[in-house]
Amino acid sequence: ALACAVVEVGAMSYRVGPVADDPALLRKILDDIVAQANDLNQKTGDAYGQALTQLQDLYNKATVEIEKIVPEERVNEIKDKIEELSNVINSKINELRGGGASSAPSGGSTPGA
Repeated sequence: ALACAVVEVGAMSYRVGPVADDPALLRKILDDIVAQANDLNQKTGDAYGQALTQLQDLYNKATVEIEKIVPEERVNEIKDKIEELSNVINSKINELRGGGASSAPSGGSTPGA
């Protein structure tokens, strides 16, 4: 049942055979499990960082494209809308990081600004 629950949330189950009373063997098995967990943690951290970098690049590209086609007098209006979007994105990022939603304004800065 535990293995099914683990798979259901998107993780990989890892089964260990019967453990002898040998403390050294138990230690080796636990060290292997911890090493695999650390490796998985590193991979997810790397993927998260890559995703944030890609989002930043897309944001920068959108900013450049907007500035090309929007009349200068409307740029501030659009910047306000982008600030709103940025606040929503930052709030979601904080939620995903476990920090909860932030109700404080971001101080007027947008990603890449």
